[in-house]
Amino acid sequence: MANQDVVNVKREKVGEVELPPAVFEAEVNRALLHEVVSIARSNQRTGTRAVKGRSAVAGGGRKPWKQKGTGRARAGTIRSPLWRGGGVVFGPQPKNYNVRVPRKKRQAALRAALTWKLQAGDLTVLDSMEVSEGKTREVASWLAANGWLEGGALLVHTGDAPLLGRAAGNLKGVKVTQPGGISLYDLFAFRHLLLTREALDKVVEVWGK
Repeated sequence: MANQDVVNVKREKVGEVELPPAVFEAEVNRALLHEVVSIARSNQRTGTRAVKGRSAVAGGGRKPWKQKGTGRARAGTIRSPLWRGGGVVFGPQPKNYNVRVPRKKRQAALRAALTWKLQAGDLTVLDSMEVSEGKTREVASWLAANGWLEGGALLVHTGDAPLLGRAAGNLKGVKVTQPGGISLYDLFAFRHLLLTREALDKVVEVWGK
């Protein structure tokens, strides 16, 4: 069982915490991580694009001209795909791209990602993320001072933290969430993972089963 330093926002060591091997010493299966992240990206698609086929385009209720005797090619409707302003053949229609990931596979992928974060040195445990005024500059100052803005930062806390959410909401590349809201896509999208000690305990409780 590995130990991880607990630091404050000035990156000064204030204690230690044990990291259970069930969560932070998992097998880093790259194929599994790629599969689950690809599914997460697919699930973000809205699938709302659509075009009108010949049955949906307005007009074209009668034949443009009679079938024979005009010398022109026969035509049944001005909304034919062959005509300008006609319907589209085999165009995109609304589609649901959601794919369900089995719970055990999702948990295994998240444990692998947490292990990978720890091995890369991008996991930090903070004693607190309290914000006194809810000002963006307050959070930006200690994130920038420690290099946590480079590559983005995922801040994980427990309980209600409206001031933290408001202060970090205007920072590009920073996201605030709770342990139950951690997604595998977020772990790849943000380089640095910052957790409070209470959030770490909750992560172990939720994802260590």
